[in-house]
Amino acid sequence: MILYGGESVQGPVLFDTWVWDGRTWSEHRQPSGPRVYWPLMTFDSGHDQIVLTGSTIYDPSRATAATQTWLWHSGSWQQAHPTTAPNSYSVDSSIAYDASNHRVVLYADIPKGYMAAHEMWSWDGTNWTRVSLPPVVYYAAPRWIAPGPDGDIVGLGKNGQPDQKGVLYKWTGQDWKVLDVTGTPGSVRADAYDPVHRHLVVIGSASAEIPDLPPPSDSTFTFDGRGWSATPLPAELRGRVNPALTWYGGACTLVLWGGSQGHGNANLPPPQNYTDTWYASEKGWVNVAQ
Repeated sequence: MILYGGESVQGPVLFDTWVWDGRTWSEHRQPSGPRVYWPLMTFDSGHDQIVLTGSTIYDPSRATAATQTWLWHSGSWQQAHPTTAPNSYSVDSSIAYDASNHRVVLYADIPKGYMAAHEMWSWDGTNWTRVSLPPVVYYAAPRWIAPGPDGDIVGLGKNGQPDQKGVLYKWTGQDWKVLDVTGTPGSVRADAYDPVHRHLVVIGSASAEIPDLPPPSDSTFTFDGRGWSATPLPAELRGRVNPALTWYGGACTLVLWGGSQGHGNANLPPPQNYTDTWYASEKGWVNVAQ
């Protein structure tokens, strides 16, 4: 299992790579490795490789620059050189593997002055191709994408109303279709696909609450293709932002790592980073490494 980069609450942007062997983390040192901002990474099952993409500038609202794409091969990073690539994107972007089309899909949030627009790109193992999106209002489209239980791509968004409830979309190949399901999380901290149970799993909260404001009410949300179920997170995991969540085949389970919390709210401890590792189990989340 590979962990790349990140950004600490009170420190610099990180460009390091770490490898999990099921018991401990070890740093992979590669001087010529990737140095990208807002990294997004997923496993490309169709080509049996990990795909990493990221922005080459920290603030893409100030300039236009292409992204970089890196592939994890034989224990090291190798840079890909596609003929076309998305422009650098902002933090509100996401990536997922589309099993129905055997492609990696990037859903990029592109800053445009004080506004933003969504772009969708498809990776075929060699090149990025832009996917046409319907002309809809920014907030009437998903904010994030994720792999769906049926091998397709689903979108997670908000209803645009004061209650900021979550909305679930399905990508039809040409348009976003709103699904008639309740209980969609309004705030997404992390998401991953469970291939054994064929579930989409989201760490988040029912409403678009600010995680700084106590009491945090984050839960583990599970979508089985028909509806959502939610289980409250243990107190140690509530209120975290930007944790990493992925499927780890070595232990046949979901793994949650790190994140940050606090951000200076007067009612919470000072900002801090977490480096703990948790496994999902039938009885809940289990801490397996600090």
